[in-house]
Amino acid sequence: MVRRTGSAEVEPSDSEVREHLVHVLQSPSFRTAKRCQNFLRFIVEQKLDGKTDNLRERIIGIEVFGRSTYEPAEETIVRVTATDIRKRLAQYYQEAAPDGIRIDLTPGTYTPLFTRQLSKLTVPDGEPAVGVDVQSAEVDPLPFHPAVPPSKSRHNFWLFSGAAFVVAVLATILTWQFWDSNPLTEFWQPVLAAPHPALVWLGSGSSYLLSSRIREELARAPKDKPIQMQIDPNEVTHVTQQVSVGHVRGLLNVMLLLQRLGKPGEYRFDDPISIPELVGRPIVLVGSFNNRWAMSLNSQFRFRFGRTEQPDGKVILSVDDTQDAKTRWLLPPIRSINDATGDYAIITRTFSPETKQVVISAGGIFHFGTDAAAQFITNPACWLELARHAPRGWQKKNLQVVLKTDILRGSPGRPQIVATHFW
Repeated sequence: MVRRTGSAEVEPSDSEVREHLVHVLQSPSFRTAKRCQNFLRFIVEQKLDGKTDNLRERIIGIEVFGRSTYEPAEETIVRVTATDIRKRLAQYYQEAAPDGIRIDLTPGTYTPLFTRQLSKLTVPDGEPAVGVDVQSAEVDPLPFHPAVPPSKSRHNFWLFSGAAFVVAVLATILTWQFWDSNPLTEFWQPVLAAPHPALVWLGSGSSYLLSSRIREELARAPKDKPIQMQIDPNEVTHVTQQVSVGHVRGLLNVMLLLQRLGKPGEYRFDDPISIPELVGRPIVLVGSFNNRWAMSLNSQFRFRFGRTEQPDGKVILSVDDTQDAKTRWLLPPIRSINDATGDYAIITRTFSPETKQVVISAGGIFHFGTDAAAQFITNPACWLELARHAPRGWQKKNLQVVLKTDILRGSPGRPQIVATHFW
């Protein structure tokens, strides 16, 4: 049996959250950011008071920023400040002591989450933990049941339960041995060995709102001639960030794998990031055309994503081999992504001279390929297949893998290796 040290409560009390909020707001991450302090204090208090209906952009704009009216389609101060708060919270918890209260603001929402960080697990006295990694186990406390007189059926029940328990323990031991020796963990070893938490960065598509003047000029403009127009930056408003299910699924697969391997990870959703923030941190980039960092990374290496516009205006998307101009994996032009029958993806692992750490990229031409690539880099069976054909010492080399996947009923099939490169 494994138990948690301290309290088994996961969600902290209101008083604990309020006390923790004071420490957060007085920390170096928030001390000089008055706007972020007011914003975070407001949403935490509204959540604690049960007034979650007030956690909407329009109301926050009025209550926190003192606007008489606030139109989300025309103003961005709430969204910009929320992004700033997420960055400051990430910085605070990276430097804060573990096993404390935690406040999170999930991208896409203004409702904060309150959790208690529970990372320490202990084994009761007298119970050895041979073959079990208690640092990685996640076991809830066992419920208490009053003793009852044994019966034959109950005896059989406990007999089968005991057998099931033995099987479960053996499976756990074998699983951890498998993880320890699998090529998958060898691929991820540079990430696991890094001193800082991994950063998983997911790009997204963006929508913009044009001013009425621009819309009117576009409507009057001739359809067969180039448009020349002076545009003030204030006439273009960033409205939403969009991301597909396949990209989110890829992000979750990576985060869950890091959790299973015991590596702390932080994800970012198209937030602006600077090089100083990344120094010393392993990075995982999810996506391709929607992820400018992934596109920039792959443009330096043998396999890269291509986009070719035909004379008739159709666009052909591809994965190109820069060492062999005759080798291109093409996708035919389609009217809608729902018409796609297949996809290609690139997996890249390299070591960045800027960040002094490993960078991994997993992305497809469409989100189906990104989903398949994330499946590949988190599946031990896929790496067993790759390792059989990889050169000696591949674990310490840069590498690229090109994948193909068929799309069946709107979901990617098993990823297939079509090309590899190690250097």
